[in-house]
Amino acid sequence: MQRVSKAVSEWKGILVTVLVSIFAIMLADFVLVLLFGSQIRSFAVAVFGSNDVETLVSLLFLEGGFCSLLGALLAIGFAELKIVSPFNPAAPCILTKISSQREEHRRKQISAGTFLILVGGPLLAIALIYALIALR
Repeated sequence: MQRVSKAVSEWKGILVTVLVSIFAIMLADFVLVLLFGSQIRSFAVAVFGSNDVETLVSLLFLEGGFCSLLGALLAIGFAELKIVSPFNPAAPCILTKISSQREEHRRKQISAGTFLILVGGPLLAIALIYALIALR
């Protein structure tokens, strides 16, 4: 029973952290669009749209996609391998590990990647839902 309650409390902590992170990003984007919306749109009209709502949706979508991509790269362990090219050009390239894969380091990397995916996914969903509702 203690294992179940410990697991539930860990998931509650993770959920609260994810929700606070999403709320902070959305609040920062909202303030950024209110204060600097016209400057952001003048930078790239094709990307950020022509009004504040389109700019907010674009920012949320870009940040959600970036968080999800970075999280996926961390979760799969992109930093663990490097490509070694032998001196002979006809020989195939070889993948070697940068360092011996330590379990603790790998677990932290997977944990950070999962957290970023859990933050980026809802940001993408919020951006898409908001775009469907507000930009009819």
